[in-house]
Amino acid sequence: MQTLRLTCWVFLVLTSRSMFDRGSVSASQEPVYLEKHEGQSAVLSCVTDYSKDLIAGFYLRRKWRAALEVLFYSVEGSSEASSLYKDRFHIQGDLKKQWLNITILNLRHNDTDLYSCEFLYDMGSYEKTKTKTYFIFVDDNCTREQCSSTEISQPCADYSTLLFAISGAVALFLILITLMLCVKFAQRCCHPQPPAPVPIYEVMTGLPQGGTVDHFEGMEIPQYASPVTIHTDFNLYSKVDPR
Repeated sequence: MQTLRLTCWVFLVLTSRSMFDRGSVSASQEPVYLEKHEGQSAVLSCVTDYSKDLIAGFYLRRKWRAALEVLFYSVEGSSEASSLYKDRFHIQGDLKKQWLNITILNLRHNDTDLYSCEFLYDMGSYEKTKTKTYFIFVDDNCTREQCSSTEISQPCADYSTLLFAISGAVALFLILITLMLCVKFAQRCCHPQPPAPVPIYEVMTGLPQGGTVDHFEGMEIPQYASPVTIHTDFNLYSKVDPR
């Protein structure tokens, strides 16, 4: 919405002067921006000092969305308004002194437009001078009270949404971490680790250098400690007496 308003405003500032009728005397400046809500009022102050003696009337015109004669006000005090604005005008001031305050009542969304104050002078042929232009933007979303409460509550709603999102993300992260730890713990319980194998180096260093294991190492066998010597006088090669 803010972008749309800014775009409209820049466009109007650049093109407002080219919207005026050619050949008219113009004392207008850049448009005055008025932002209103539906149901509110807008006061347009129109003043000039061009020529008091020749003043003949006053026009309020729309120039942008719809080329329309909104209001005509004569020196005698009579006025004529467009059917779109019937019973929605309040006029203050003195046209003979060339100043008027035009109040547009009960604004509607389709009242959004560029409005031009034009004073009419009788110089043999009528001549107009445009003194001031207004761009009225009527927002149809809410009234002043509703918009005020919305503007106050909007940051709170945004903060609550952000807080809820952060809390949900943290909770999800904690749940994932817990599940990962549970799965890892269950795997360790159901599948115990096998015993570590004996290193080959230790087995090899425990064997004797001959490559064979002496199963009798450390055993004491005294009967085999020294060789047995049998002493006999019997001659195995002598003849045996048959008697």
